[in-house]
Amino acid sequence: MASKPTVPSFGQPTIHSQLISNQIWEAVSMMAKAAFLFLLTPVMLRHWGQSGYGAFAVASSMVVFVSMFDLGLRGRARVELCHAVALGEMEKASQVLAIAMARFGVIAVLVLLLVTGLETMGICSRLLDLPPESGHLILLTAAFTQLQMLTGFLLEPLIAEGRIGLAKLAGAAGAAVSVPAVWLVLHGGGGVAPAIAVWLGCLTMANLLTVILTGHFRDVFRWKWSAVLHAGWGATFSAGLWFNVTNAAWLAKGHGLTFLISAISGPATAGTFFIILRLSEIIGTFGAISCDVTLGGMAGGDIARRRSVFSLGYSYATILCLVLAAGIGFLTPAFWILWLNAAAPVGWATGWLAALLGLASGLNRIIVYAAMALGIVRAAAIWTLLEAGFAMLGVMLVQRSAGLGATLLLTSLASLVLVPVALQISRALDQPFWTTWQPRLHLPR
Repeated sequence: MASKPTVPSFGQPTIHSQLISNQIWEAVSMMAKAAFLFLLTPVMLRHWGQSGYGAFAVASSMVVFVSMFDLGLRGRARVELCHAVALGEMEKASQVLAIAMARFGVIAVLVLLLVTGLETMGICSRLLDLPPESGHLILLTAAFTQLQMLTGFLLEPLIAEGRIGLAKLAGAAGAAVSVPAVWLVLHGGGGVAPAIAVWLGCLTMANLLTVILTGHFRDVFRWKWSAVLHAGWGATFSAGLWFNVTNAAWLAKGHGLTFLISAISGPATAGTFFIILRLSEIIGTFGAISCDVTLGGMAGGDIARRRSVFSLGYSYATILCLVLAAGIGFLTPAFWILWLNAAAPVGWATGWLAALLGLASGLNRIIVYAAMALGIVRAAAIWTLLEAGFAMLGVMLVQRSAGLGATLLLTSLASLVLVPVALQISRALDQPFWTTWQPRLHLPR
């Protein structure tokens, strides 16, 4: 029996409304995360001390690391799902969901078995130098991260329907509720493990409640689960491979460069770079968040629709990224003095170097997401790896001799490596390079 269509009867929201709702809830989510950082960090340090907070920081990084183990399945599934829904092929959409979810489950079990083995042998505690009271912190973190990822995947049908605002609302609500929830854990004398469980538990419950309240939970039982028995494992993972490679490249340009700078110039310089990196991510991530909408919108439809969706998403990203870059550029020196009670590390140029790094990151995000939607993700993955490689090479060549300013400049300029992918995107949209990539400082009608 064919699966029940998941497209709502009232029709999909317009791309304009999707972009606006996406941006609003991402703003709420970003403010909640900022509140978590600035409000709870002093409380954590007071209750747990440096050692306990260090264990929390390690566990938080483990969340990012474990998230890499989806092997690109979610990104690949989103593109296939949006394409199937756009064509009205609901049985195909049901197959995509069932196969991807089953693979998610298998990967989650394997990751947990691996972490359990490492913890049983004491390797995690020794390698990460965790305090004895941390117990099975890494295993608990891995388990809750997998639950959050699995429930997050249940929101993909909403995104395919064009209701991305609801999916982002779930993330914003979970992040907002986690702030008072974790504070209550700290106030009650709870340790690192309960705080991690409550934090990730809030994100997981927000996903589940969204799926239940929208009625999509019932649809899970109608997905075409029989397709799982006939789907080739090799084909499934090879399809998601290049999506995962892009994630690895992004991770290398962030945490990887931080580790590299620490090895060359010490942890103090690495910490300074990390703060500048986080400031740049306001531009690169939040400013270019419209990519989440264009990825689904470009995955289906004819060439005219793809051009229109890309143009609108690119316009939103250009305007917001430039506004945020101006703010970061002008305000960073003052922020550095007020928050850290010290002069900005590269003087007045600190903010503008952070802004340039953020604009480069935003352009990277726009290019890679468009490539994913247009079926040229393999090229994007290869060139993003080269970009990360050039950035690391630049750090090794100039950090010790020329300092942090030169490192930030070269890291930003490494994004020029993606020009060949931008050319392929122009060809896929069947229009000249300048028509595709000229800066758009207005929203198309």
